[in-house]
This record gives sequence, C-alpha cells and structure tokens, in this order.
Amino acid sequence: KLKSLTLRGTNISLLQGLKPKFISNLDSLDLSENSFQDLSTFNWSSLENLNSLSLSNLNISDLSFLSKFPNSTMIKYLNLSFNSIRSLENMVMIQIRNPRILDLSNNKIEYIADEVFNNRLSIWDLYLNNNKLRVFPNLNVQSFKINLSNNLIRRIDTLLIEKLIILTILDLSRNQIESIEFENIFDTDSSLLELYLYKNQLTEINSIV
Repeated sequence: KLKSLTLRGTNISLLQGLKPKFISNLDSLDLSENSFQDLSTFNWSSLENLNSLSLSNLNISDLSFLSKFPNSTMIKYLNLSFNSIRSLENMVMIQIRNPRILDLSNNKIEYIADEVFNNRLSIWDLYLNNNKLRVFPNLNVQSFKINLSNNLIRRIDTLLIEKLIILTILDLSRNQIESIEFENIFDTDSSLLELYLYKNQLTEINSIV
C-alpha cells in the first residue's frame, strides 16, 4: 500500500480525489507549493500512520485544520514554512503532540501564546526564524535546537531561556537585541553549547562567565 506521496508544485487546488483508502497508510505526504482553496476539507482524519508532512508555501494563515488529525497522530516532521501564519494560539496544535522537527520559518508570526507548546517534550528542532516576533517567546518546550534568527526581538528574558533545560543550540542572529546577561544564561545547569548573536545591536554584555 502507498507509503509516500509527493504532490509538490503540481498546481492542484482540490484534494477530493485522495480518498481514505488511498492515504490511510501514508508515512510521508508533501503537498507544498500548490494552490489549495481550503485545506480543512481534506481527509486529515485518515492519516493515522503519518510521520512526515510538508505544507510549505501554500499561503496558509489559518491552522485550524490541524485539529482534524486523529488522536493517534505521531507526526515527527511538520513543515509549515513559507506561509502567511501570523499567530499561534493556545489550542491550535492540540493534535500534533510530539513532532521531532517543527518548521514555522518564513511566516509572519508576531505572537505565540504561552500554552501552544505545553507538554510537547520532544520537539528536537524548532524553527521560528524569519518571522516578526518582537519578544522572546515563552516556548514552554524542551528542544535541542531553536532558531529565532531574523526576527524583531529586542530583549531576551533569561528566565525563559533557563526553562529550556536541554537546549544546546540557540540562534538569535539578525534581531535587534541591545543587551544580554550571560551569567543568567550560562548558569551551572545550562546545557547550551552554541549561541548565535551576530547582526544584532548589542551595546552591552553583562557578567561574562
């Protein structure tokens, strides 16, 4: 039975022909770079075995369709990059429990609600680069790598970084950060190994340890 389906860049606008009997065993689905009229009408509830989903460059602004995934969904790779997403609200990802890689880069995200990533303990790589975030978000997630480069962040709340106890790579390059307190970031329990701050507006570095 069909395990992988790639329809990237095929200029299709409707998905009615993809009946449950054709897609229920899919492990990988790529629908990127198309012109879908309404993603909410697709048979998302049939994708019980899906591990990889690419929905890049579809002009998506509404993520409510994610709630239609089955409770058993175990998506490990979710690509929502190059869309028109402006905010991540509390319940929007309730069915996407533990993606290993979540790519939300190159959107228009200005706001992330505090509870969006609650209890998502294993998003290994989280990409939020090339958005419009003005503050360091309260991600409430355990990740090894977080990319927040090329946003509009001016200030870093070190308490929010301290909560990311397994974080090893943090990219804050190409923001508008003016100062940073190293002592609070690199405490004795910190797992952070790589920190990228180039192309910011740093005028002050406090307490380098």
